[in-house]
Amino acid sequence: EIQQDFEQDTKTIAQVRSGDNLSLIFDRVGLTPQDVYRVSNSSGDASILTRLYPGYNLVFDIDGAGDLNQLDVLINPLESYTFKLNEMNRFDVAHIEREPQLIPTYKEATINDSLFLAAQRGGISAAITMEIAGIFGGVVDFMLDTRVGDNFNVLYDERHLDGEYIGNGSIQVAQYTNQGENFTARSE
Repeated sequence: EIQQDFEQDTKTIAQVRSGDNLSLIFDRVGLTPQDVYRVSNSSGDASILTRLYPGYNLVFDIDGAGDLNQLDVLINPLESYTFKLNEMNRFDVAHIEREPQLIPTYKEATINDSLFLAAQRGGISAAITMEIAGIFGGVVDFMLDTRVGDNFNVLYDERHLDGEYIGNGSIQVAQYTNQGENFTARSE
């Protein structure tokens, strides 16, 4: 599937594709090899421009005369680089790292069939379920030892950025009750 580049407001967004390099991307958005040179020789750490991977988004702020004013390299929702044109007609580089908001989340489930189906019914993600299985795998054989009525609960952090869920953080506490015997694990 080919990701189409598109314009948003005065900005042009280009997604890095397999086989791309900076020159190809700049050419796609109408910029010149001179623009590539100027951004690559920015004051600051421009090495990210030599490590572009498929899925990164490049956001170009190009004025009406076709001049590049700013380039944002969006690695993921939490990390980016900004190349901003300064008064001396050079680009300054800023590395931006954002911290997600961690929201403690408690979930519990009772087993009627399998750990994974119980977790799914309890609204617990597959990734958290795999972590639970890994945590308690040394004391509970989830293929042979689980019984109807066994239950488990987990307290973990959900990661949010700008009010939107972006993934799970770490498990703080997990508890599994297997045939009346309780097992508890806490993060350190």
